[in-house]
Amino acid sequence: MKKANKAFKSLALSLFFSLLLTVAVSASAPRASAANATSRRSQVFSYLTQNIGFNSAAACGIMSNIEHESDFNPALVIIDSNGLPSGGLCQWNGGRFRNLMSFCNNNGYDYLSITGQLAYLKHELQKSEFRKIYNYMRSVPNTQEGAYNAGYYWCYYFEVPSNRASRSASRAAAAVNTYWPNFCVNNISAVLPTSKADDKTLDIDRLININWNKASGNYTGYGVYIAKKTGDDFDWENAIAIPVGAQERRVTLDLSKLGLGRFAVRVFAYNAANGFMGDCDNTIKFNVECLEHRFETTKVVDPTFNTPGKKIMVCEKCGEKQTITTPKLSLDAFESGTISGFDVTEKTADTVTVVWDAFRGAQGYRIYQLVDGEWVKLRRMEADELTCTIKNLKAGTRYTFKVAAYAKNGSDTVYCDGSELSVYTRPTGVKLTDIDNGQGKVWLQWTASKKAEGYSVFASTNANSGFEEVRTVKSGKTETAVNNLTSGVRYYFYVCSYITNTKGNKIYSDPSNVMFAVVK
Repeated sequence: MKKANKAFKSLALSLFFSLLLTVAVSASAPRASAANATSRRSQVFSYLTQNIGFNSAAACGIMSNIEHESDFNPALVIIDSNGLPSGGLCQWNGGRFRNLMSFCNNNGYDYLSITGQLAYLKHELQKSEFRKIYNYMRSVPNTQEGAYNAGYYWCYYFEVPSNRASRSASRAAAAVNTYWPNFCVNNISAVLPTSKADDKTLDIDRLININWNKASGNYTGYGVYIAKKTGDDFDWENAIAIPVGAQERRVTLDLSKLGLGRFAVRVFAYNAANGFMGDCDNTIKFNVECLEHRFETTKVVDPTFNTPGKKIMVCEKCGEKQTITTPKLSLDAFESGTISGFDVTEKTADTVTVVWDAFRGAQGYRIYQLVDGEWVKLRRMEADELTCTIKNLKAGTRYTFKVAAYAKNGSDTVYCDGSELSVYTRPTGVKLTDIDNGQGKVWLQWTASKKAEGYSVFASTNANSGFEEVRTVKSGKTETAVNNLTSGVRYYFYVCSYITNTKGNKIYSDPSNVMFAVVK
């Protein structure tokens, strides 16, 4: 150990007083539950990585789930449909929520505070029923794929929401697209003071961790110094000093506070009593070229049963590339899967238009019609075609359709179970042919409609809106009188034929032409 130069000795003394000030301020710091959303996220990330020991990818997966569960509000308590409370960051439910309250009460925490809930989360993960989850989260690689898998696994096995497969996928995507770009940490090392390391140049996003070995000797703490390059050299005289306790050997730097440019980091051990600082010759260098990436997808490769998929994105500001890998398709999951969102958007007397949501890994879709108890193929659709109009149908008839996704597995084509729906086509419409007025009433006559179970007459005093059903006529009659009308008022009319479905609800044809009469 040797005396530091004048600049670093001055920084060491200021570091010592800064450390004392930091301790004093932290003792009176406000509760985390009163912090804004940004600081809550940072607090959660710090605890997950530093206190529980998860890497950044695992932390991003957990934080994506916390956002969906509580939006990082530790005081959020909701009563579920069974009358049980769900509360806190992870929306612990029922008995788990009571366990949270009991743990915090026994350990001096406020159960509605972030600090108390994170401590309970760490405690809960050590229980036997959650140990498998803890071990998995500790094992995920610190990559984008690791963040995706962590978000999916945490949702599926820890949170266990309804529709958990689709929600797990949604939260996994948010872990990659929302949290990984902002919280991914490039772990670099500053080794002191007995060994040296080569300079490292890193292109980084927002946060980095500086880690170092324990210093030998009688030191009371460490100082992390960040200097910006000005001209040909780094400005160590005006370096930013961050005090770190003797038991800690890690600090996270938020690069958004540094601005753009080239920076260098050095770590020194120091003794506050005598001002001595350990020597440190190694320096870690990095460029801050882009703090808020704006990624655009340039290429998508769909996963298969044998190979994972990937999405390649490029930042339009700095040109940095990112590749997000998605898992290979599971044959069992594909074949047993159903397609969500299968619904009717439009129907006429002879056509039905259906839509559905995209199915993961689908290379195309098949549309089927149920005929005499057998599924008959109607149409083959491309993977990006998520709607189909089925034509040449009979009016006023009930049909059952199915959509199923398919994909190639080697030389074989496999299909998912698919989803079904039943729908009635509309009956054929009618034409209003005659109208006559009378005292307080109007007579109407129209053409007949095949298969119609009856006809409904609609009336309004406005030609363009406000029509209401005023009369129902059973099939076999194509004329009627509408009574109890106001004398001297002009009324507008149209007629629809109808059939009824299995629930007794009317299915109308398209409206007829509109005719009017002034009541006597």
